[in-house]
Amino acid sequence: MFNIFLSLDILPQNVDVNVHPTKHEVRFLNEADIFEKLQQAVDAKLLGSNSSRSFLTQTLLPTVPDVTFEGITKKTSDGNDSTKEKKIYDHHSSNEKAEANKDGNVEELPTRVEIQLTSILELRNEVEKDCHPGLNDVIQHMTFIGCVDQKFALFQHNTNLYLGNTHEISKELFYQIMLKDFGNFGALRLSNPAPIADLAIIALDSEDSGWTVADGPKESLAKYVVDLLKSKAPMLDEYFSVEIDEDGNLLTLPLLLENYDPPLINLPSLVLRIASDVEWSSEKECFQSFCREMAAFYAVPEKKIHSENFNKTEANGEKSFNWIIEHAIYTAIKKNLKPPNHFSTDASILRIANLPDLYKVFERC
Repeated sequence: MFNIFLSLDILPQNVDVNVHPTKHEVRFLNEADIFEKLQQAVDAKLLGSNSSRSFLTQTLLPTVPDVTFEGITKKTSDGNDSTKEKKIYDHHSSNEKAEANKDGNVEELPTRVEIQLTSILELRNEVEKDCHPGLNDVIQHMTFIGCVDQKFALFQHNTNLYLGNTHEISKELFYQIMLKDFGNFGALRLSNPAPIADLAIIALDSEDSGWTVADGPKESLAKYVVDLLKSKAPMLDEYFSVEIDEDGNLLTLPLLLENYDPPLINLPSLVLRIASDVEWSSEKECFQSFCREMAAFYAVPEKKIHSENFNKTEANGEKSFNWIIEHAIYTAIKKNLKPPNHFSTDASILRIANLPDLYKVFERC
């Protein structure tokens, strides 16, 4: 919902006040010209409103390990790691690829591994079949307007104005990227190894974990998490670029999108949910649930968050939160997202206005 305020300056001789006994109504001369000017003003405002900005803060939980992303790791053909400033992905545009090579950040495009796993092909096909054709057209041809707040943003398609739930839309975007780039991720290397046992304890201490005494000691559960993820380490590294060392430390996360880092404050809950909510016994369900959990971790948070990744300002040469949302998140949404059918019914994408209806309102004034 939004408000529009109008201010009209009209010469007195062009106003007829003898229309209503109480002067409740007046009549303008040259009404057609006035309506045209109003339409042009509103049209220009809706089409050009792209300056919405908000800066978001929240106290960082003191128990979260002090880690940041050290760099981007590119795996070479011989299995060794080399640190690069930038990595090129299949979902990047040809211009981005050309620019990266021009800058000398990438000597050559990495060889993309073609995935032939039936489970992954089926999951990709399910995404295609579930794509809502109408919303797909809206997404592909939308114009970003601005952020309403951390959770919502406005964009336009033709004469329609839409309110997008950035959290829900980005969660679906990252799930689809997980499937699309399966086995071909770069790696975000943490500045300090993150002990999985400590992360699990932090997550269990949270009320959101649902832990009770009946579940057993937290230390025992944390050890179970470490042992489970260490046993899955080769697969996690090969398919998802999630590296875990022999001491049970988390070293890397998959790099899903250029110019966007996930909120590390949610790292403890990610570790716990991977261990408890991923269906490890079935290949397809395992890949699907793991991709869903990783996508939920990467999704733009619903609430305000204090983090280096979400409070950078353009003044010091870094990217602001709104810049990231517009140029990283919604650019990727426009290029890659296949909006699922449920987006049309759960208000993830909601049409809130259209210019023809606004014109009718003005005509009745």
